[in-house]
Amino acid sequence: MSHSVHRFSVAALIIAASLFTIHCKSRVESVEPHTIITGEPESYSATVVRTIEEGDRREVTESRVYRMGEMRREDWIEAGERRALIFRPDLNRNFLLSLDRRLYVETILAPEENPMPDNQQSAIHENAAKEIDRAFGSASPDKTETLSLADETIDGHPCRVIEKRATFAAGQTEVSRVFLARDLAWLAVRIETESSSRIRIITERRHVQQASANEFTVPADFKRVERLP
Repeated sequence: MSHSVHRFSVAALIIAASLFTIHCKSRVESVEPHTIITGEPESYSATVVRTIEEGDRREVTESRVYRMGEMRREDWIEAGERRALIFRPDLNRNFLLSLDRRLYVETILAPEENPMPDNQQSAIHENAAKEIDRAFGSASPDKTETLSLADETIDGHPCRVIEKRATFAAGQTEVSRVFLARDLAWLAVRIETESSSRIRIITERRHVQQASANEFTVPADFKRVERLP
């Protein structure tokens, strides 16, 4: 990933679902940032597809996320190998799994430790609330405008659509749109960001369904190791 893409993704958002055309003639109203409702169901799983486009370059990554109360899990592919990270605050443990080798590493959570530590070197994505905070909290724009657009339906989910337009001192602009599913406790099923530097990031949460408790347990036949190969 280029350095410019990395800067943009951190300054703006990670993103969710294919672009649908927003109806230009639809009613648009101004909203204050504090009125933006975000959240996620207490129990769900979803496939997260992230697309980064920069000029003629296109990069797509995919993972599966799970939540049940405070328990979290994400599955992804790293160097051709299927991996998973299970966060269990009730056990004060993280479990990093190699699904193909049937191995796992167990670590103790420090009180201040992030649920998805950077040092696991994974493709872990932020949860919905953190993504929205990033989308609507990018650094020091000279001017911002936050609008409520007409509702849309994404993958059968009726969504509230919020758009933020930001202009920065050097003249760059960013447009962020977040699609919040009314029937999924305001889960961000799609986030889009576009910049004047021709970078677009799209993150989609697809195939949302109920999570199972089994998905937060290390299988009995997995072997514990100090580190994964």
